[in-house]
Amino acid sequence: MPREDLLATDKEKTRAKAEIRRFLTRLAVFAALCWVLFGCVFGLAVVPGGAMAPRLCGGDLVLFSRFERGTAAGQVVLYRQEGTLRLGRIAARGGDTVTVTDTGALIINGSTVAEPDITTPTQPVEGGPDYPVTLAEGELFLLCDARTTGADSRLYGPIPQRQVLGTALAALRRSGL
Repeated sequence: MPREDLLATDKEKTRAKAEIRRFLTRLAVFAALCWVLFGCVFGLAVVPGGAMAPRLCGGDLVLFSRFERGTAAGQVVLYRQEGTLRLGRIAARGGDTVTVTDTGALIINGSTVAEPDITTPTQPVEGGPDYPVTLAEGELFLLCDARTTGADSRLYGPIPQRQVLGTALAALRRSGL
């Protein structure tokens, strides 16, 4: 083989190795970026059970922000209770007084809360807290949307805000597939 042909193939080999190195570098940067985004900034969770039905069904995928830890009434948050991942909607925050009546009314700070999207009454749960409950700073009163089947603050009492993993941003409906 002539010397010029060997040089051409050596140059091609060198060029190919450089392209492979660039690809692997880009892949490593992409993997690190994904790890930071989904390990520190955002999270993905599968909705457990039907406690938030009909808006979120068991098996749906929820994108949540780890920075936002739930501060406003009505936000859906992910939290851990007794080692289990759960979803709940913030009904009250620190300083609020919550009462759940036997007739199914939710009263916060003396006012009955109108919840047009909730189709079942908010009944107290046997073994739950005694009402009225006044939340300390850093506590949340969380309720499931499916009030008859969900385990929430009516059972466990107020949830420390430090147990909140993040606030739900979006959901991908997977149920029924």
